[in-house]
Amino acid sequence: MAFKKNTAVTGFPFMLLAVADLSPITSGAVTGYYTLDGGAQVAIADDVNAFHAGNGAWSMDLSAAEMNGDIVGLMFIHALASTVHFTIKTVTVLVSELNDMAVADLAADFAAIPAAVDAQLSLDSDFAAIPAAVDAQLSLDSDFAAIPAAVDVELSSPHGAGSWLTGSGSGSAMGIGADLCTMTLKTLTDVPFPDADVWITSDAGGATVVAGTRQTDSNGTVQLLLDDLSTYYMWAQKDGMKSVMGQYFIAKKD
Repeated sequence: MAFKKNTAVTGFPFMLLAVADLSPITSGAVTGYYTLDGGAQVAIADDVNAFHAGNGAWSMDLSAAEMNGDIVGLMFIHALASTVHFTIKTVTVLVSELNDMAVADLAADFAAIPAAVDAQLSLDSDFAAIPAAVDAQLSLDSDFAAIPAAVDVELSSPHGAGSWLTGSGSGSAMGIGADLCTMTLKTLTDVPFPDADVWITSDAGGATVVAGTRQTDSNGTVQLLLDDLSTYYMWAQKDGMKSVMGQYFIAKKD
């Protein structure tokens, strides 16, 4: 049986047997003493109320103060009986309390999970910030490599004959930039688009042409003079393909 430190005990049981013949002691005065952690022996306050339950079995109440030790020593004395000794190692928490605490703690822990997760994982704001953060870190190579795929998305359906070149500019067909840049047009299935008319503008509306019009070769490539690391807009058309109208890109020299 476990006893909790600094907690009163109601009816601590003990047995008294006669010294002469070990017969049960059923009456008479019983004196009780206690010691705490090897300290001085002190009389138990309730020994005047020692209770005989029957057949030599007695009990005595112990106060919280009398149980306030890690090691509690108990002694019960009767004039005709053998002296009885007990040594008790108290505990700070009973097993029954641990079970109760476990249930309560689990409930509290589970209740706290959403707030804890919310505090640690600001996923909404973090993921919302990813595109801008990635965009700021993208190298020129990855930007330029994305151009063909972006153009491919636009090449999904045919259109009628005609020219989409609406702007004007003073540059030659190769362009007015300082750096030679090679661009490739392909379909979503990676098939080159030859003989497509390509021109480049410096604005999204297509008003200022800075290079072109030039045609792609059999590999779907075209070379233009642009300024390295500058932003431009691509325009392209060919019978049997959907026109590319103002595809934004960053130039990368060869």
